[in-house]
Amino acid sequence: MHGYPNRKIRRPPITLSKMERAGFAMIKKIVLILLIGILVHAGYRYILSYQISEGFNDDLDTLMLAVSGQTEASFQQQVIQRAGRHGIHLDPDEVSVRIEDTTASSFGSRLLSRTGAAVQNKQITLDLEYQLHVYGIPLTRLVHRTKVFAAEIGSPASAQEEQLKQTE
Repeated sequence: MHGYPNRKIRRPPITLSKMERAGFAMIKKIVLILLIGILVHAGYRYILSYQISEGFNDDLDTLMLAVSGQTEASFQQQVIQRAGRHGIHLDPDEVSVRIEDTTASSFGSRLLSRTGAAVQNKQITLDLEYQLHVYGIPLTRLVHRTKVFAAEIGSPASAQEEQLKQTE
């Protein structure tokens, strides 16, 4: 070896030119703008899915008001049709509808029974689960609705006749 053996060789530090630093700064700004754009669009899509869900829930509430005289199968088909209007795909096995006799009563049926009318109350229970997708991420919504309604209302005279028949 020639030269000075204890002497360390110093290499000049690697530095970026002003042009290269400006290029990296520009790339960082573009990536940041793209990320912000994606987040804003994802938020917008989430809000749209919430509006779809709320519109469907409002339709279900309206449907539950007009349930009297329907069968479980016909009500289930109406629920599936309403979901389709909102862009929600439901299979018949995903929708559970039960209509049962009940001793519970609504405010209206209690008022009618005070007049002597015979009121037969029924309860409808609706359970379903559906998914809305935002960027491929499934957002699961669970729906449970229960409503008591008067299925049959007899006149006060017919109620008295039934009581007479039962006592005889």
